[in-house]
Amino acid sequence: MISIDVSLIVVIINFLLLLFILSKVLYKPLKDMLTQRREKVIADIDEANKSKEEANLLAQKKDEEYKKSVVDARELRDKIKKEAEFEAEKIIQDAYDNRKSIISETEQQLVNERIKVKKELESELANLVSNLSGKVLAEKLDSSKDEELINGILDSRSK
Repeated sequence: MISIDVSLIVVIINFLLLLFILSKVLYKPLKDMLTQRREKVIADIDEANKSKEEANLLAQKKDEEYKKSVVDARELRDKIKKEAEFEAEKIIQDAYDNRKSIISETEQQLVNERIKVKKELESELANLVSNLSGKVLAEKLDSSKDEELINGILDSRSK
């Protein structure tokens, strides 16, 4: 059988003392370290979730800004296009008005030139008739001579 003697009591006391020392030196610090580690992991997970939410919010904000900038760019493009079309119409209208003005001035110049040429022709014709009449009267001999005289005067004028 098992006998109980002093050595058994010493072994039990040693065992309990060992448990107490291990508890104070090893188990409690290890338990505290694991608790701290668990708390740090939980804090890191919470921080990661918070960062993820902030990243999602920032991504949504950037997406909204992008959409707004696209809309603004379209509006600006449309505005510039309308202004360019308006300017083009204005330039075309100015060119049309300028063309009308140039045509009107040219027509007026042609009318004035026609009047001037008509007056010059009338003056030359009067001189020609006067010269012709004077020569015809001065040399009125016969019809063949009259014809030669008229042809000679016309030839000298055409050159």
